[in-house]
Amino acid sequence: MSVSDSRLVCAGCGALIDEREPRPFRCPRADELQLVDHVVRRELDLRGTTFPGATEGVGAGASRGEHADADADAGAGASRGEQLDSGAGDAPNPFIRYRTLLHSWRLARRHGLADADYVALVRDLDARVAAADDELAAAFGVGAPGRGFAQTPLRPADELGAALGMAPGALLIKDETGNVAGSHKARHLMGLALFLELSERALATPRADELAIASCGNAALAAAVLARALRRRLSVFIPTWADESVVHALHALGAQTHACPRRDDDPPGDPVTHAFRRAVLAGAVPFTCQGSENGLTIEGGQTLGWELAAQLDGRAADRLLIQVGGGALASAVVQGLDEARRLGALPRLPRLHCVQTEGGHPLERAWRQVAQDVAGHARGAAPDADAPADAWAGWLASPAAAGSVEAVLAAAPRQRERYMWAWEPAPRSLATGILDDETYDWLVLVQVMIATGGWPVVASEADIAEANELGRRASGLSVSATGSAGLAGLIGMRRVGTVAPDERTLLLFTGVR
Repeated sequence: MSVSDSRLVCAGCGALIDEREPRPFRCPRADELQLVDHVVRRELDLRGTTFPGATEGVGAGASRGEHADADADAGAGASRGEQLDSGAGDAPNPFIRYRTLLHSWRLARRHGLADADYVALVRDLDARVAAADDELAAAFGVGAPGRGFAQTPLRPADELGAALGMAPGALLIKDETGNVAGSHKARHLMGLALFLELSERALATPRADELAIASCGNAALAAAVLARALRRRLSVFIPTWADESVVHALHALGAQTHACPRRDDDPPGDPVTHAFRRAVLAGAVPFTCQGSENGLTIEGGQTLGWELAAQLDGRAADRLLIQVGGGALASAVVQGLDEARRLGALPRLPRLHCVQTEGGHPLERAWRQVAQDVAGHARGAAPDADAPADAWAGWLASPAAAGSVEAVLAAAPRQRERYMWAWEPAPRSLATGILDDETYDWLVLVQVMIATGGWPVVASEADIAEANELGRRASGLSVSATGSAGLAGLIGMRRVGTVAPDERTLLLFTGVR
């Protein structure tokens, strides 16, 4: 295969984005076709590509302050005939280990940048990330001081599993609390950072000095660390009630914050998002973890999916529960896992269960509407309207529904308003980090849940609180209520018996408390 086999495409309207477009973050037809669900996705031709070398398996990964062992497979993942830097095998850094699966690497290679130069650029940027993370640790007490990006651990959680009545070895947790800036968010933004650096170097794209994000939590902290490393200005749009300690940490890293009260002329939805979009229209780069605002943010997060597949070491998992707000994390992980499956690293995908709070669950609402539309198209044989979600999931994944599922999902990108709109009133929960009023990356998650026989789970506030207390006590991790919300979904599923005690179940603890 050729290293040129990657491209950016709008998943909603099919528009191909010119790779020389200096800001290929959003579909160029988004304003023209406003009712279409425009999300830019990168597509790779995987023919001839091998999956980068497996890690040490369950239990492997760098915890805070320590490095994973060196990758023994220098050059793993190369296309046939492609020569990679033989000195890059010391790659606990996922952006080196999995670089052949990154659009930014392929873009740089086909425009003449040597693999060794790509690796050197990643290492240089990562060193600056580590220095900025030291500053965050000093200001806020989170992050991975002095380390930069490294493989994060996947560990058995037998004590926690036992508390839920699960068999030894059945429950596994991927721990992101020791990641850069204390959460998975920095993975998404490192992918964007690399694209900016490489497009400016390989395509002579004008330097973009103004970055913008709408966040008052982990995403904002991650953006501030990456912007500091990039030596670019960052504007952070925050609600009026933002935590003062977070604002202090943002200022310590050189970010500018802008509190956003609701304006009388604001359209429905989040005033912080509206202010952020005005900044983007004025020229700022959307340096965000929302795939609908910048489709390239998904690729950085896919490193978690590839890494998870390698840690599973060829063994299938039965279920994957991921907490979902805007949806970028779940979208990135499942797309990464699916590419690993297509490359032979996994036998199959686990059933996907996206977990939302009872205070706001727009993705669950969209899934139910899709299910009803499939039933209407199929004209018979569907479960009763009030049947439990697992019954609907089983039917949606069955051959009897396949044709109708295909027809409904094919039409869904052009009917976004039928499935996804802002949740009202404003959602509330202890899990504040997943209170997006829309799930922006909703469609791919509905597609994967249906394809795998999974379904969305709405967690009660009682289960959100119990999950955080139990998760911290049993795992010893200082995880936030948002970061442990997937566990809240599992608590509810175990209560009603939809997860068997011996099913191999994956959770992600994604943010430090």
